[in-house]
Amino acid sequence: MKQSTIAGWLNNYNNLKSNPEALDSTDMLLEFPYKPCVDLIRNCDLPPPQKLFTASDKGAMAARGRGREEVETGGMEEKLELLKALRLSQTRAREAERKAAKLMEERDCISRAFEDEARLIFCYRQSLKLMELRVSKLKKRKEEEEDNGNGNRGVKWVWALAICLSVVGVGILLGYTCSNVGEDPFVVNT
Repeated sequence: MKQSTIAGWLNNYNNLKSNPEALDSTDMLLEFPYKPCVDLIRNCDLPPPQKLFTASDKGAMAARGRGREEVETGGMEEKLELLKALRLSQTRAREAERKAAKLMEERDCISRAFEDEARLIFCYRQSLKLMELRVSKLKKRKEEEEDNGNGNRGVKWVWALAICLSVVGVGILLGYTCSNVGEDPFVVNT
């Protein structure tokens, strides 16, 4: 018996592959999707649509003795109920549009914030690269000064000694010339 049940299920499954609308109540219990998802989207406010009559159906109704007035004149309560449902549906649609507009505005605001943050991050990265470049340049300059500084110390002492000796030499020269002349070189005679 299990063998026939499984075989029957496989046959139904194969039928389902070839014809998706060929389902019976046992297949419904197995939770096979019988309609596309688009059919599941419905407006619950409105009543289900009534059967639309074509011209051939109207002729058949007229032959049965029902006139056009009976078809057109429905109950006032049904019309009011339909109008209320339509108004409620439109109200919900407007609310959904407002919410969608608000969400779009929030999305735009968030995207602008992300763009601003990306710009700031880019600026920070560029300034960091510039600072790193300056630091490396200063390190190179310091290393060059240290390398040149060891050799420059001797040159600096030589220049200092030369300047001191030149000052002393000028002093001796002035002293020698003044002793020969006997006058003070800094005092002007008038």
